[in-house]
Formats: sequence, structure tokens, C-alpha cells
Amino acid sequence: MERMPYEIIHEFVSYLDSRSLLNLALTSSHFNHACLSEASRHLCVLNTLSALSGLTHHIKQTTPLTRALTVYHGEWPECDYKEWQLHPLQVYEAHPFVSQSPSKKENALQAFRHYRHFVAVEGSRSRHGDIRRLNQILSSLPQLEQITISHACSHARKPKKNAQLTRLCQQIWLFPGRRGSVDRLVGDFLTILPNYARIQDLKIEGELRLESIGPLHAALRSVTRLDIGSLSMANTTATTFNVFLSSFPALQNLHVNFSRCDPPTLIPLDRVPCPELRSVSLANIVTT
Repeated sequence: MERMPYEIIHEFVSYLDSRSLLNLALTSSHFNHACLSEASRHLCVLNTLSALSGLTHHIKQTTPLTRALTVYHGEWPECDYKEWQLHPLQVYEAHPFVSQSPSKKENALQAFRHYRHFVAVEGSRSRHGDIRRLNQILSSLPQLEQITISHACSHARKPKKNAQLTRLCQQIWLFPGRRGSVDRLVGDFLTILPNYARIQDLKIEGELRLESIGPLHAALRSVTRLDIGSLSMANTTATTFNVFLSSFPALQNLHVNFSRCDPPTLIPLDRVPCPELRSVSLANIVTT
């Protein structure tokens, strides 16, 4: 396989998942470039200041041919040392009755220091700074077509398998909260996406509350596919839902899974303001 033409290698690696690509890249310099190039077509990043800044620096240095970007959002509780020790989101057993040896106590103290630093840095973030970083990332990915905004925890309330999230949890000994929405991150993306006409596919996997986003000041005229994994209508009317959809005038495919915890909501489909709409899938909702 060392003498295999690059065109055949490129075709071969296009069928591999991310983990297999990275493993194969380590086996030979002959495969390294093709594997890393293919892996960079779909970038994943954790929505933390450190991870976003690192991605910004990386893509400026490499200019990857990325077509898909996934951003994982998580929220961590702020607590003192005692609360941190006993917190149900603890990664390792930091209970004082368990970590009594000097070495275990020192490890716990070091992890808590990492945790406090992380919480302080995340608390210093501003929306202006977040939008600026997202703009820097999107402007450096000229071939980007798909964006996925996801909660760091799956529907089973377990942290998703992401290398950045795994490393962070090992440092601060605390998982992100199982509950929470992706409203703010979605709002930041919706603010800047009108400036990027190549983005066609937008997927939102975490819980979304439209009342937290507010009205959009510009239409997203390039988005043709919208997939919302969990839309809460507890404090949102059908009118607000239709106003939100009116910001996607070119929408052709719509998939919305409404939150099961909300009371039934009536959605008049004849008033959905998307003239190009061809495919609609609405789950856990009453339609007319």
C-alpha cells in the first residue's frame, strides 16, 4: 500500500470515520496527508474560550478544506470546594471520605484549581467576543456548507465522545450539566450567518427556546435545510414559530422535533412562510 497512487488513497480514506482516519495517519507518512486532509473536512470544537481560540489559530495556519463544522455546547456549575467534591457531576471520586491519602488529596486540589480557573475564564466571556471569534472561524473556512450546534450531552444525558471534552473533564473532574439549552450559541450563529452565503445546512441538536433568541435582523437566504432536534414551545406561540421560519426564505427541507415536555401546540402549516419548502417533518406536535 506504500506505493498506492494518491488518487486511490484519497478515494479509500473518504469512506473512513474520523477515528479510523487519525489512526491510519499514524501508520505511515504516505497516508498522513490524505488522512488529515479528509479528517479536516468535518471539524468539531467545544464551545469554550480555549477551544475556540485554538481552532481559530489552527485554521489560520492550515486553511483546511472543511465542509462541515460541529460546535458542542456545555455548561458547568459554579461551586466551592466542598460542593465540587460532592457534586453528582463529578468525573472522579473526590469525596473526602474516599480521597484521604496525601496524593489523592493533592490530585483533587489540583483538579479543583483547574476547575476554578476554567470557570473564571468562561465567566469572563462576552457576546461581542464570542461573535468575533465565530466570525474569524467562518471567514477562514471558505468551503464550509454545514453547521451543527449540539449540546455536549446526548439524549441519554451522557457526555458525547469528543476529545476536547474528554480532556477538559479529566482536568477539572466535572462533567457539563445534563440540562440546559443552546439558545445563546444558536443566537450568535444566526446573527452572523447572513454574511456567509455558502452555508446551506443548519442542524441544532440541543434544546432550543425561540423566546430566548429574539427577532432576527437579517434573513438567512442561503440555508435550504433546517433540522431542530428539540424545540421547546412552552413559552412560544405558533406565530413566533412562523416568524422564526420567515428568516429562512430559501428553506426547502424542514425537520423539527418538538419537546415532549411541553403542552400540545397547534401549528397551521398553511401559514408557514417558506415558499420553497418541499419536505416537512414535525414530531410531537399537532398540525392543521
